[in-house]
This record gives sequence, structure tokens and C-alpha cells, in this order.
Amino acid sequence: MKIKVLTTVSALVAGIAGQAAIVYFQWPIASGGNDHWYGLTERALSWTEAEAVAVTEGGHLASIGSAAEEGFLATTFGGARFWIGFNDAASEGTWVWSDGSPVTYTNWAPGEPNNLGDEDYAVMNWSGVQWNDLPDLGGYTYGIVERVVIPEPSAYTVMAAGLMLGFGVWRRIRSSRRA
Repeated sequence: MKIKVLTTVSALVAGIAGQAAIVYFQWPIASGGNDHWYGLTERALSWTEAEAVAVTEGGHLASIGSAAEEGFLATTFGGARFWIGFNDAASEGTWVWSDGSPVTYTNWAPGEPNNLGDEDYAVMNWSGVQWNDLPDLGGYTYGIVERVVIPEPSAYTVMAAGLMLGFGVWRRIRSSRRA
């Protein structure tokens, strides 16, 4: 299976500026996927913080519509626990995806969701590749961001990348003249 990886020019600029950037992986249609892009938040967050980051990135926490999609995510990101967009924060017992996708697939671990201690947010990979409900724990785990499209970089980002590239070329020319 061929997976496209995208580190946008803006991610390159953010990384050089000392800020973390999200690297996205595409699940291509040719591999049975949906052509969406997935990446991890830059650090462990609460569910609401991770969803806010996802929205800022132009997406939401991942909505999982099939075992194949869940398998892609587990293979791409590994076996750690990750926030996904499934939640019943608005109405206890009514689980919805944060992006509004229809609920076509669930994979709860045995006895879950149990709402123990007012748990309204789902993580995947709880017991193997299953889900558990948890409270909105701060700094608990990374979130999987899902985006339908990756926007073109802004003119400012392209300009900054060009300046950095130009500086690198200038340094190499200058170094070669000294030798």
C-alpha cells in the first residue's frame, strides 16, 4: 500500500521557527481509503484541546467509519492511545462524531462505553485496537487530526520558504568561494 506523506511548506517554516508542525499521511483511494489526510497533534492534550487544534488545522479529530480506516490509523500511528472525534458530551449516551459524520462503525472494548466518572470522549487502541470512553483529561494523549484537503500554502509561507532556500544557496556559494 502506497501512502502519501505531506509536510507542507508551512510545516517546514514552522519547524525551522521552533514550532512543532503536524505531518499528514494520506489514506489513498487506490488503497481502499478515502483520500483524507491524518496527523497527530504536536503534544498530548485533553480531548477538547485536541479538537480545538484539529479545527485550527482545518479539520476535526478523526471520525472512523470502518475497520479498514481504523486499521490504517493503527498502522500509521502505532499502538498508543489516541483521541478520536467520538463523543457524547452534548447528550449522555448519544455518541456522535465531532465533524458530524454518520456513525457507521464502532469498536468499543468489552463493557465500554461505561461513563465511569462522567466519561464523554473516546480513545482508540484501549485494549488492542478497541475504544474506551474517558473524561476530558488534560495532557493525556495525542489526538488524530483528520483533514479532507490540505490547503495551498499562503503567499507569506511561500515567501518565507523562498527566503530560507535563498539563504541556504547563498551560504553554499559563500562557503565554496572560501575553499
